[in-house]
Amino acid sequence: MDTVLVVGFNVRPLARSAKKAGYRVLAIDYWGDMDLLQWADAHLAILEQQPDQRPDRPHHPTAESLIVGVQQMLETQDPVDYILVSGGFDDHPDAWNQLHSLGRLVGNSSETLQHSRDRELTNRLAKRFGADAPRSFEVKDEKEFQWGTNQLELPILIKPKYGSGGFHTRIIHTEQDLNRYRDRHRFSKDEPVLVQELIQGNDVSVSLLGTGDSAITLSVNRQLIG
Repeated sequence: MDTVLVVGFNVRPLARSAKKAGYRVLAIDYWGDMDLLQWADAHLAILEQQPDQRPDRPHHPTAESLIVGVQQMLETQDPVDYILVSGGFDDHPDAWNQLHSLGRLVGNSSETLQHSRDRELTNRLAKRFGADAPRSFEVKDEKEFQWGTNQLELPILIKPKYGSGGFHTRIIHTEQDLNRYRDRHRFSKDEPVLVQELIQGNDVSVSLLGTGDSAITLSVNRQLIG
């Protein structure tokens, strides 16, 4: 029986699928949910759950902590055949490379991960293939910020160029919001932001499985935002 090591912020769905597919499952996650145990032959959690206590928000550097967990698990278990990754490494390509060095990582390379998190690049690709995409402008300093925001009508979105999950995304409704953001934000060439037109509509997420030459849609989910 092949052994699969699943690692991420929350791995219960992935561990369940691997177990039902007939694999021996080693699981490493942040929360240590009790309902994960039935799907894992061995389990390691970064956070120790306590009965009748609500855990705090993550305070460890999640990706680094999970890498340490993988190393600890590999020291005590037989060699694994595959490593599957859930959330927690999305914005950490260096950690992705570390996982590659520890075993046979199934999925994308760190370069592909970086490309998928480059929001300006995905916008350009969408337009190249005829898909609608919101107007956006990359901003690295206050002068570019002033120019970019002048090209759009309020309300607008401001968000990091790289990343996922909606972190540090702001909706700017008024000139006061705009001035407040300008006064508080430290513009940087190393951490550019995008100013983008706000598109009204239904918020959905789409899960895809691709080979590089073709892709299929696995699910389309309505998102509850706000």
